[in-house]
Amino acid sequence: MAPPVLRGFVQRQLRNAILRSIAIGTAGGFVWMYGYAEPKRRKYEEFYKNYDAEKVAKEMEAEMEALE
Repeated sequence: MAPPVLRGFVQRQLRNAILRSIAIGTAGGFVWMYGYAEPKRRKYEEFYKNYDAEKVAKEMEAEMEALE
């Protein structure tokens, strides 16, 4: 049985670990971006499309006056 090739073993392992880490990080970034961030951004966009700040402010003022 031939002895294992140990020359450059650590460098190969390190290179493979770095490449795997980059691939997993990139995939995780895409999953987070398109699975969480984009849907949340769309929800905010949809909410503020029809949001009337003046109306809400007047409602809040009316509620505060009712409490006094």
